[in-house]
Amino acid sequence: MPAEEDAMTGAVPYAASRAFHPPDSGAQVAWHTVAYKDHDAEARAVLEVVRDCSARWPEQDIGILVRSRAHAAALIPLLQAAGVVYAAPELERMAREPVVQDLLALTRALVHRADRIAWLAVLRAPWCGLTLADLHALAASDHQATVCELIADTAVSARLSEDGRARVEKFMRQMLPWIERRGSCSLRELVEGAWLCLGGPAVIGQDTDLEVAEAWFTYLERMDRGGDCPDVVELVEGLTSQKVTRPGANARVQIMTMHKAKGLEFDTVLLPGLGYSTSKDQRKLLIWTELAGHGDEAPLILAPLNADDDNYDGIYKLLQSFEKRRAEHELDRLLYVATTRARRRLHLFAAVKTGRDGNLSPYSGSLLQRLWPAVSDQLPPLEDSAEANDGQENDSHENEDEQNASKIDWFEPSLYRLPADWSSPLSGIGAGTEDSTPQRPEFDWASRWSMHVGSVVHLWLEEIAREGVERFDRSRLANLHSSASRLLTRLGTPEQDLRRATDRVVEAVEACLDDETGRWLLSSSHREAASELAVDTLSKTGFEVSRIDRCFVTEQGERWIVDYKTSTHEGAGLTEFLESEATRYRAQLRRYRDALQSIEPMPTRTALYFPLLRVLHEVDVDA
Repeated sequence: MPAEEDAMTGAVPYAASRAFHPPDSGAQVAWHTVAYKDHDAEARAVLEVVRDCSARWPEQDIGILVRSRAHAAALIPLLQAAGVVYAAPELERMAREPVVQDLLALTRALVHRADRIAWLAVLRAPWCGLTLADLHALAASDHQATVCELIADTAVSARLSEDGRARVEKFMRQMLPWIERRGSCSLRELVEGAWLCLGGPAVIGQDTDLEVAEAWFTYLERMDRGGDCPDVVELVEGLTSQKVTRPGANARVQIMTMHKAKGLEFDTVLLPGLGYSTSKDQRKLLIWTELAGHGDEAPLILAPLNADDDNYDGIYKLLQSFEKRRAEHELDRLLYVATTRARRRLHLFAAVKTGRDGNLSPYSGSLLQRLWPAVSDQLPPLEDSAEANDGQENDSHENEDEQNASKIDWFEPSLYRLPADWSSPLSGIGAGTEDSTPQRPEFDWASRWSMHVGSVVHLWLEEIAREGVERFDRSRLANLHSSASRLLTRLGTPEQDLRRATDRVVEAVEACLDDETGRWLLSSSHREAASELAVDTLSKTGFEVSRIDRCFVTEQGERWIVDYKTSTHEGAGLTEFLESEATRYRAQLRRYRDALQSIEPMPTRTALYFPLLRVLHEVDVDA
């Protein structure tokens, strides 16, 4: 620690202190040495200490503090496999959780039937558990057909093993009702319902994975667009920023970053990852700092990065040295925080490099490097570990692939899956049961591609309403056909139906813009106008998040709640058709009305808008 305070470099001197508690004979500081980059060895050493402390002092708590989340990446799976119950606030990334990876594949498979990778991942997931040999037999011969089409092909299915055929048939019986339901319920309800019926909860690794799954379903609520997810890329990219908190009820072990540990104390503290640095900052285009010691108006010094790397500006070098020293002082303070969280025991883990002369050294930029001058002679000797062979291969195997090129000898890794005869307790409550799905009215000729049409039309009307129909540039409709075609393809619209579905989207959007009522609905002049408004509604199965296509308040103080419908009228009388649709969606509109009324009561009118018919049909939800 620095001896004097320096505002320029962020130096804060250490102030001597006296311990409040008397010395504890059981207190200790222990070092554990492992080879640099042998993350598994360090994780095993941490697990061994956790087990030992838990056995000897079961009532005491343990804190595992890391500099960054990446430093716990190898440890967390090991703790889970060992059955160690732990709490980790926002430490793990949702995208790395096995349960979320399976749910992501299931979501993609449900919203995009042409996503082969997702469908193969779902078939490999524990609820189905196809072997690699069966997956190869199913998909290797045809790279163009969808997995669903391959499964329906009796010649292809015949190539599967007997166990594989039984598993696929059972999987499709459970999956197809939810595929059919897409577009008639929220995205969360679709994925969660399919997951439950497939046996998702039965294959989770530990109880806290249920909370991770719940976090995924909550994320889906935010990504829901009219009960669909048209942009899978957005779904995946948004997942990278999502973090998971494991509450770990009654957990004696807590894992967190050193920054989050400020103000906390643990009986035993473990500090893994000391031998590793975080990502290094690249040279900044512009560096600046304020000169200390000049009163309230401290001069500001700036220096740009020189275009010539070999000719650094002197001021830039000086300011860069200030930043480096500030970073070093911050590391020292971080170490001070981490080491002083321990009440009784402190375990430090040093990942060290071995030089050609056999001497140990720390990695540059690591916390261990800051401690090295004081602790280098205290470290225990480095034990042998299974390190990589620096990319060198055994010459005796270099032609092995060529020798076996004509033969596929499958190595099947350990496969965790449900037994083939496993039966879900929800097998009698499928997506198509009377309790879960409303009866289809006789005028509903909806097909799968028409559901896709509805999703794309919703997206365009939401975009138009966001800008305001008065300001919307009609010239943008020139790209409507190509844009709609791309979106419909992503959603899995069959090629033979693509042109018809695209024409239907174009017709619906243009009809809405040409219709005086449609323009009134999309106008930005209304108060409290919103599109795709998410609301919590109460159903028979509990609370669920629904989205209101369009709502606003008129000058007369009336709230309008409008649901878009891209249905067309075929065959029967228009009045009968509209009343049938009103009956079908009355309960849904009532939930929307009640949800908004609970927030702000006011006179409310509910309606269905059919852009293809240019009809706004008001629905009495209390009828």
